Amino acid sequence: MHLNHQTIAENIEKVEHVIFGPWVGEFGWELFGCQGYLRKLKEDYTHLKSFHIISRTGRSFLYEDFCDSYIEFDCPGHNVTGALCMDWKYNNFHVEIAEALKLDNYMWIPTQKFLVDYHANGVGREERLEKFHSLQKFIQYRSDKIKNSSYDILIHARNSDHHNTGEKNWALSNWNYVCKNLSERYKIACIGSKTGSLKPEYCDDLRDIDLEETVSYLNQCKTLITSCSGPAHLASLSNAPLVVLTNEANIHRYKTDWNPFNSPREIIYEKGYKPLKEYVYDRIVGFLS
Repeated sequence: MHLNHQTIAENIEKVEHVIFGPWVGEFGWELFGCQGYLRKLKEDYTHLKSFHIISRTGRSFLYEDFCDSYIEFDCPGHNVTGALCMDWKYNNFHVEIAEALKLDNYMWIPTQKFLVDYHANGVGREERLEKFHSLQKFIQYRSDKIKNSSYDILIHARNSDHHNTGEKNWALSNWNYVCKNLSERYKIACIGSKTGSLKPEYCDDLRDIDLEETVSYLNQCKTLITSCSGPAHLASLSNAPLVVLTNEANIHRYKTDWNPFNSPREIIYEKGYKPLKEYVYDRIVGFLS
């Protein structure tokens, strides 16, 4: 699947432009296996005249600090995992994009053939992690698009079964219990997409707002509470404290590996993705106190 970084480095000196994408995979992997790499590539190879990103609708905010043009493309497939969409195959529309942009001497980096290597555990972890960080440049996303947010807590109640990952969802009744109790002291809103997340009771609905607005709310909240999800990883790049429901295998990912700015974390992993609602509530209260 992977294009070797050495191959890219050897050939990028010969071109004047880069076209990347389209990104068709999971949002979290775009944040931590893609955009940081592309930013550093642009920074390291100053001879490049232009950099063009193809990704999903509404995500230009992730790249606006360094890309020259952003082309929106929404992959029609649904079986998404990592950088891949398993039920969709590439066509060569990057050729049409190059023609439209009048680019003759360019490198195309297709998503499904490149991703910065990452494994949370296993032999050689430290060496891989060092390379993972050295190949990327992350920035802390900030936005003042929303002025003086009144929301103390953001909730992302994951509700997705892409690539058979429904076990990461937490029951709506559990979210309702947590939000009901928290609402006695805090103002709460839920984020995410309406197709991929639920709206618990006792919180306002901010689902389907644009990405920059989401970052603006994350910049100002006391914490985001979610199970493993793209918004959890966006919180790591938006200076937002995080309470995350996950499993033991993901402790490194949330605590350090995908937390470049050392944002505060409360990682609830002891019962995997199905912790008791009372236990989760107590952990949240302890984290916020």
